[in-house]
Amino acid sequence: MNLSKFTIGFIIVFFATVIGLQFWKYNWPTATIQLDDEVMNVLVADTNYRQKKGLGGRESLGEYDGMLFIIYPPHRAPIVMRDMKFAIDVIWLKNGEVVDIKKNIKPEPDKSEKELTRYKPKKDANAILEVSSGWVKEHNIKIGDQLEILKES
Repeated sequence: MNLSKFTIGFIIVFFATVIGLQFWKYNWPTATIQLDDEVMNVLVADTNYRQKKGLGGRESLGEYDGMLFIIYPPHRAPIVMRDMKFAIDVIWLKNGEVVDIKKNIKPEPDKSEKELTRYKPKKDANAILEVSSGWVKEHNIKIGDQLEILKES
């Protein structure tokens, strides 16, 4: 079989692109944030794909303290427990201020996408922070606390 240089080049570029996209999909941006007095290292869900995927499919947060979702424009952004394997606390923020909290939201493994519970904040938010269940109580986080992004990577 005789392949032209163009065909070989196309195949190489195609596979390099596929591999690059897979790397991008799994190499999430991170940030160091401070919520009240707690400094945390978090994953950042900054694209539609990452926001839909969220923590779904993971066994735990691993080496991270949470996942920060950037929401634009600000609205009463819901979360669902799609493909989740562990319970979480959810903190909604507007301009760095905690505007709502839901604690100990449990996975819903036997529900279809349509049946998943949609958890919404009481007020508009432009960020959501998901942390392990119990974290909010353990760190005494409350409405009005402030979040600051210290470093983005």
